[in-house]
Amino acid sequence: MGDDALIYALSRYLLCQQPQGHKSCGHCRGCQLMQAGTHPDYYTLAPEKGKKYAGH
Repeated sequence: MGDDALIYALSRYLLCQQPQGHKSCGHCRGCQLMQAGTHPDYYTLAPEKGKKYAGH
């Protein structure tokens, strides 16, 4: 599992309204928004083109 996949899985778990064990449920509103890529509390940061780090 790569860094991005781990961060995304952890974010899904934290934003899930009905986590099941150590996983997101995949069915609640939070999970639906994450799957659609429209969750209002989830942001992705990336460096600008030609830069190595975000914000530098």
